[in-house]
Amino acid sequence: GETAWRTIATINAYNRPRTDEEFKGNFFESRYVLDRLKAYGLTNAEIVAYPGGDGWLALKGDLWEVKPLRQKLASYDDNVPMLAFGSSSADVSAELVWVGRGTPAEIKAAGVEGKIVVTEGSMGSVHGEACQRQGALGVITVGSRRAGGDEFEMGWNSIGLRASPGLPGDPEPPAAKASAAPPKTKFGFSLPGREGDFLKSRLVSGQKITASARFETKVLPYDQENVIALLPGSDPGAGEIILSAHLFEGIAKQGANDNTSGSAAILEVARVLQTLVADGRLPRPRRSIRFIWG
Repeated sequence: GETAWRTIATINAYNRPRTDEEFKGNFFESRYVLDRLKAYGLTNAEIVAYPGGDGWLALKGDLWEVKPLRQKLASYDDNVPMLAFGSSSADVSAELVWVGRGTPAEIKAAGVEGKIVVTEGSMGSVHGEACQRQGALGVITVGSRRAGGDEFEMGWNSIGLRASPGLPGDPEPPAAKASAAPPKTKFGFSLPGREGDFLKSRLVSGQKITASARFETKVLPYDQENVIALLPGSDPGAGEIILSAHLFEGIAKQGANDNTSGSAAILEVARVLQTLVADGRLPRPRRSIRFIWG
């Protein structure tokens, strides 16, 4: 298991920012798996790429409380998932306002225009209602609120088109919105439960808090990539066995065990089978074995 663990630790030991170079060439995970396959002797391994569309890339970003205290609330540079996928570049300072679960009624009652909303509800839904309809500048979510979650736990969040149409209380049907120009996304930050609950308690008690959000993001075209390798069988007409796993969850975020552990496992299977067949300790399988990392 040490070799499989090394793969996991190398490609996904922590959430890291993407680089421009990965969008121009191949993503880090794809290159690593391909290099390992070739080192193991699977000389026919390759990366198959095809157009993927536009990918979101964050460059830097911080969220600071500036009044009444001066303290950092969240930072993309410190913890990548704190900045929500899809956030647009911003440089704003505004008052924070608590909107509870972020229902349309709660958002309307809070008067959010020109402010940054803080919620323990769904970031995507609150962004759609508060930012794209009622004029808020951005969203801060408090903790993951998953049953049994740790006070330091924080989930990945995203904002964008899919968060906008068809919200509860929306008088306009989703079909009517489909033909309209999509509203521009604002920004979202996530806080772990401990820090988020402290911020919530201050806002609920009536404290006036001003925060400053400064960050830069951009959109780049990218290719989808599959890493493919084949262990040829002894009978070309016998068909293939396929072992597959996906390397990461989307472009902007790395996916932890979903499915890095599976990717590491089938890479180890490829290494072991190739070694045993090449050394003559195992007969070549009748069917070919194809490995695919999506």
